[in-house]
Amino acid sequence: MELREIVAKNISELRTANKMTQIYLAERLNYSDKAVSKWERAEAIPDVTVLKEIADIFSVSVDYLLEAEHNAPPVTTAKAERIHKANQSLFTAFSIVEVWFIAAAIFAMLMFRGIDTFPAWLVFIYAIPAGAATMGGFNLFWQKSILIGAASLSVIGWGIILSIYLSMLLLTGLNLWALFIVGAPMQAIIVLFSVLIYLKKKGAKK
Repeated sequence: MELREIVAKNISELRTANKMTQIYLAERLNYSDKAVSKWERAEAIPDVTVLKEIADIFSVSVDYLLEAEHNAPPVTTAKAERIHKANQSLFTAFSIVEVWFIAAAIFAMLMFRGIDTFPAWLVFIYAIPAGAATMGGFNLFWQKSILIGAASLSVIGWGIILSIYLSMLLLTGLNLWALFIVGAPMQAIIVLFSVLIYLKKKGAKK
């Protein structure tokens, strides 16, 4: 077998053994799924840097990718991947809890000082969009879930609107109820944008 065919066979076997799609592997490597498809069809071969990245993802050596025969079966990293995702989720949850802890600390400080000009409980309202922004930010870099992203944007938007409305109502007496009307087209845009991204990803898988 030519080296290109050997590498193609090994990448395909490792990806299949780890139950990865070509799109998922491509995202991990910051390449297109078309590039991964070409590698697996032996139409092209990754450069040495990419081979090293592929080897790291599947916990094998670069030599493993270049060998036609192996003494041991491919190493399955699915369990490691699940643990990695669980750690990401745990870190995200911890960060969100930290936002609310800070809000509780500010609330306690305001109550202790007895500030009457500012309703202390408003800090918990402000924590709503802050917590959603934290979740959305980690989702953008890690999980990249369309549903979580859309939910985060929705909570951020409505949370900001609610924060402004209550702040103006309680601090100045202005009833800016019309702000909630702005939320309707905002929500529609978020939903439509999320659907477009979903359809684009679904089309890319075909």
